[in-house]
Amino acid sequence: MKKRVLSLLMALALVLALLPGTALAAPAQSGSCGASGDNIKWFLSGGVLTLSGSGAMRHFEANKYGAPDEVVPWLDQMTGIRKVVIGDGITTIGNYAFWGFTGLSDLTIANSVQSIGAAAFYNCTSLTSVKLPDSLTKIDMSAFADCTGLRRVDIPAGVTEVGIAAFIEGSPNLEVHFQGSAPASLGGTGSYTLDPSWGPSFDSDAVLYYRTGTSGWTDSSYYDAGAQTWMGYALRAEPAFSDVSANAYYAEAVDWAVEQEITNGTGGGNFSPSVTCDQSQILTFLWRAAGSPDPAGTVTGSEFYAKAVQWGKENGIIDDSFSPATPCTRETTVTYMWRYAGSPTGAPAASFKDISSEAVSWAVNQGVTNGTGDGSTFSPNMTCDRGQIVTFLFRAFGQR
Repeated sequence: MKKRVLSLLMALALVLALLPGTALAAPAQSGSCGASGDNIKWFLSGGVLTLSGSGAMRHFEANKYGAPDEVVPWLDQMTGIRKVVIGDGITTIGNYAFWGFTGLSDLTIANSVQSIGAAAFYNCTSLTSVKLPDSLTKIDMSAFADCTGLRRVDIPAGVTEVGIAAFIEGSPNLEVHFQGSAPASLGGTGSYTLDPSWGPSFDSDAVLYYRTGTSGWTDSSYYDAGAQTWMGYALRAEPAFSDVSANAYYAEAVDWAVEQEITNGTGGGNFSPSVTCDQSQILTFLWRAAGSPDPAGTVTGSEFYAKAVQWGKENGIIDDSFSPATPCTRETTVTYMWRYAGSPTGAPAASFKDISSEAVSWAVNQGVTNGTGDGSTFSPNMTCDRGQIVTFLFRAFGQR
């Protein structure tokens, strides 16, 4: 009886082994891949390739077809490798080291790597993000070419060279965020420094972002102020706040408001554009936009808006209906702005179904705001948030 049970169990194990999806995992593999031999070791298990040691990796050469000529030791497992860990102490990632690893979706590069070799991650189409270390100084040619899953890449401040075709044939409108000054070499070296015609680093539709205060961007001869391009690439200032996208309708207005000291962030690197403004805040913003003038009369109270309230009363901007903690509506906002402008009359009447007022007509004709929905309504009682308020102010005063 026991023999029969044992035979059945062995037969079942054999059947399971032959079924799809039940094959045993590939055995762990290991070896050396250092430029000096054993200075770097590699270990592959369960789809995770880990490199450890110190110094530079070995470079693998390309043949005339652009494929690796010297076979990387883990090439036979390339389709199953989903994660690569470059350990601390490694300084150089070798040429063609992970060329064509289409299943690679998780990449960790230690903060000791200074150089990423040519075509090191070419055609790694499953990579959707990569954290480049602050230690990095060079990204060689075609290092991340044809990585179609990448939507954004952050270039550390220490990078001085970005090679030819380093990020070409990637995703449309790749966002390239430079953390420091413009690299000394982009798309070439020597006499070809900063010459995109010799070999661009990015596709032509890439958008470059720079940090305010860094050099080589808007202060260089490669910058076209009219087109807002640098070397032909669209150039944008890095948003000052993590919750203000560079493409947000209020992004430019936020930058202006902060620069003019009309308002600032709300803490934690945020601007909080969707937070509702109350009447005290819009009045204070308007007072600051006017230059924060000292009121003629005595200021009562110690609130942050105390001076703004006194100034507002003296200039006929607010009346007894002013309620500091009440959310500010679209009608109230444009009314304050209209009164500050001197309560002008004669603007062509705005044709909204839900309101008719000189203030609204003035705001529409000044380009401060427009209708809501299909354009037939103004929604006077809709509350305004911080993003909307600074946009109204920017359109009224910042673009004049």
